Amino acid sequence: MVQIKQLFRYIRVFGYMFLNCLVREMQFKINFMIRLLAESLWLFLMVAYFLIIYKHVHDIDGWTKWDMILLLGTNHFINQIFEGIFFENCIKLTDNIRQGDLDFALTKPMNSQFLVSVRYTDFASIMNAVVGLIMVVVALHKMHYVPTWSQDVMYAILILNGILIYYTFMFSFSILTFWMGRANNLFDLYYQFSTFSRYPANIYKGALRFILWYLIPMLVVANCPVDVFKRTLSGVGMIYGFIVGFLFFIMSTFFWKKGLAHYRSASS
Repeated sequence: MVQIKQLFRYIRVFGYMFLNCLVREMQFKINFMIRLLAESLWLFLMVAYFLIIYKHVHDIDGWTKWDMILLLGTNHFINQIFEGIFFENCIKLTDNIRQGDLDFALTKPMNSQFLVSVRYTDFASIMNAVVGLIMVVVALHKMHYVPTWSQDVMYAILILNGILIYYTFMFSFSILTFWMGRANNLFDLYYQFSTFSRYPANIYKGALRFILWYLIPMLVVANCPVDVFKRTLSGVGMIYGFIVGFLFFIMSTFFWKKGLAHYRSASS
């Protein structure tokens, strides 16, 4: 009962922060619309690129045109939800660590990792996630495929797992600031590695595939959810897809606590 009350407390706090960010965002409506259009244009160009390729080929290592649209839509949805909830917070975290401004979170009677991870919300990214979801629905319709309720549930869980992988990847870069003093340049690695997740896992071979599947599991992010609908996800792959994000999250929490031991607050 105590844990349930605490859960609702965290949800209520997140709701307050969410509404606060919404009020702030609506003060700059033109900027909000420009960001919506910019993200949509980027996705349109990516889709156009693959449509041109599929005018000349039937499939890419077994992936048809609508399989690819399904993958792009899934990846876009995961990426935009991650950026909408966590990305800006990870960027701000590095400055807070370096400048000694973490006191705001550490002095509150709540989990500090929760507060620094979800304080700000990017509503333009949240809205753009809907475009990815529309692409998924359209692709399934064109494939004449109607998922079962169990597939929908597995797909949703693996979507959450993909968001968690992105979060732990970015959050881990941020907390390196505890030891390095400045880790902003490492964020470029997020952009580089995240590009791998928007392509079929089949095209990667050898050592690169091993790295992107186990060490830096970018291929798990979008390929596992899509493979649920393609019915190509093995039992072992499904179990791995369900737990890898959680395992990486536990690791990030461990390093967060270790990093706090090296933190020098503004009052120290």
